[in-house]
Amino acid sequence: MVSPWERERLSGIERWFEAEDPAFARALRDAVPPRALWSRGRRSRVLACVAVDLLGAGLFVTSVVLSSFLVLIVSAAVVALALCAHILLPPEN
Repeated sequence: MVSPWERERLSGIERWFEAEDPAFARALRDAVPPRALWSRGRRSRVLACVAVDLLGAGLFVTSVVLSSFLVLIVSAAVVALALCAHILLPPEN
């Protein structure tokens, strides 16, 4: 809860912004609220990137345990795919 003193201070700051920079005060007042940080699209994108990361790490560990060059190459390809996904499909804000 906001105390009366805090409410008065916030009103004073609002009046100061309206006097000093009316365009900025209007932009703040008319701003569209941000979307939820954990929206459905963001969640699926993050989960997909994490799944590809874990797959690449698992394949790398498997290639070390098995001493398999072929699995190492596949894990490198999966890690490269994960890197591309992180760069080209960043989470939305």
